[in-house]
Amino acid sequence: MSIHVTVAAIICKNNEQPGNANTKYLVIEEEVHGEIFINQPAGHLELEESLINAVVRETHEETGWHVTAEYLVGIYQLYLPEKNRQYLRFCFYCKASNCDDNPKLDDGIIRTHWLSLDELKKSDIALRSPLVIESINDFQNQVKYPLSIIHNYTK
Repeated sequence: MSIHVTVAAIICKNNEQPGNANTKYLVIEEEVHGEIFINQPAGHLELEESLINAVVRETHEETGWHVTAEYLVGIYQLYLPEKNRQYLRFCFYCKASNCDDNPKLDDGIIRTHWLSLDELKKSDIALRSPLVIESINDFQNQVKYPLSIIHNYTK
C-alpha cells in the first residue's frame, strides 16, 4: 500500500470568512486519466517541502493565484481499497492576494471556477474526492487550527 501526503486550499472569493451560504470557493476543473473532475487546489507534498509551502505552491501552479495560508482547517485520511492507496490530506484556509495575468496552469488543469457549496453539490462534474465537501463544511463550521501546530524539522 502506498500513502500519499497531500495539501489542499480553501480560498473564498473576496477572502470571505465562514458563515455566508453564498460564499464562492475557488476550485479547479481537471482531467485525470481521461475523466473530468472538480477539486480544490491541491497536490502532493514534495521532498523537503513544508506543508505550508506546498499549499502555496500547488495553489499557484493550479490556479495562478498567490495565497497566504491563514490556518489549518483539518487533517483528513482517505483510504481507497480498490487502488490500495491511502491519502493523508492537510487542508488550509488561504487568503488570496492577486492572480497572475494569463497564468500557465499545471498539465491537466482545464480551468478555474468560483462556486458556492450548493453549486459544488449540484455540479454535473464529479468531485475528485469527498474531502472537498467535508473540508468546506468544516470551514463553514469554523473549525480552525493555528499554523503553529505544524512543526518542521530537518536533520
